[in-house]
Amino acid sequence: MSTAQETHGRFDLPAALLWASAFVLFGLLIVQASRLGTGNAAFAGDSASTIGDLSALTLSDGDEKDVLLVLDGREQELFVYTLQGSQRINAPTVVNLKDAFNSARGTPTKGGGSSQRRGR
Repeated sequence: MSTAQETHGRFDLPAALLWASAFVLFGLLIVQASRLGTGNAAFAGDSASTIGDLSALTLSDGDEKDVLLVLDGREQELFVYTLQGSQRINAPTVVNLKDAFNSARGTPTKGGGSSQRRGR
């Protein structure tokens, strides 16, 4: 009985990675669908989706550059993927939101590090 209580509070990393990759694929699908037909007809503006603790948002800067934002609510991290053209996706910029908000308030972060890093 104690094992059920112990595993309930633990973070399931493989499941979280699977969900994150699903959001990335969903965002890429939307970006590629927007390239069909004329203009950004498939986009109809921007697109957002939320499942559990993960949210995905697609944006276009109107300059042949699309952005996929994936927010991990559990880990309080924002993954920023930029897509250039139809063939290239850049490594994500990862922003630790807790550190970013503390930095904006002037509160020191743990370890004094940056709240932003490239890739994983």
